[in-house]
Amino acid sequence: MSAMANDELVDDIQCTLGTYTVPPFLEVLAEKDSDLFTNAWRYGKNWLDSDFFEEAAVVAGAAVEEVADNLPPDDDHVLRGALGGSDLPALDAALEGLVQSTPRALLLVRAWRRAVTEEGFGEKSRIRARPLCPGPPAFLRDLPRPPADGPELAAELAAGAGIEAGAGHLVPLTPWPDYLRVAIADLTTKVATPEHADAIERIARQTDEIVAGLCPPIAELEGADGPGAEAMAAAADLYPALVVATAFLRLGVPAVARIPRVA
Repeated sequence: MSAMANDELVDDIQCTLGTYTVPPFLEVLAEKDSDLFTNAWRYGKNWLDSDFFEEAAVVAGAAVEEVADNLPPDDDHVLRGALGGSDLPALDAALEGLVQSTPRALLLVRAWRRAVTEEGFGEKSRIRARPLCPGPPAFLRDLPRPPADGPELAAELAAGAGIEAGAGHLVPLTPWPDYLRVAIADLTTKVATPEHADAIERIARQTDEIVAGLCPPIAELEGADGPGAEAMAAAADLYPALVVATAFLRLGVPAVARIPRVA
């Protein structure tokens, strides 16, 4: 049985990360190596305090600025996506949720991967940090329910944009399938360009600088190997691109083209 079958654990993850869903990389890690997942979450969540959430918001803002300056989306996502005025408030909330949640997952998985691979990684002064546990954001409670084929649509579109393993993050946008197809098609034209690669590299580098001073040592993860460690490494490589992608989607809808607030 997957560790994610435990409702109390799911509630703990959502409360601690301040998200309305469990980041997909945690689900994959729990499936690949439940022991590594258990150790990672038990010993690797205590530093998710107010400083963590502030730094995650900094990364989100940096990604929005990267996109605005170097990868601006087309201005027709709303028109070609057949969105009406009544759609925009809910889409605004869904995009805000993405822009907030993906940088948190990015900081977490990059720190865990480094705890696995780098001997002595971590800032000892952060050992006494304790999680803030903001809980799931209220503004995401009333989003439209994804359609039955939402996960399949998200997987198809994410694959085209080079973020296939992060498809789960796109599922909340699948109630607006025409919009999502238009937005991802525009994103796909930017993938593999020098500007896109540079934006991803800068977000990854900034994240690594942040977690080096924010994450305490996690001795329980050091030297871990096997399928779980491989899944963790894959997620650490993926999430900078995913954070850039969610910033791109957010800026593609004029009503939400602003630097994200701190949750």
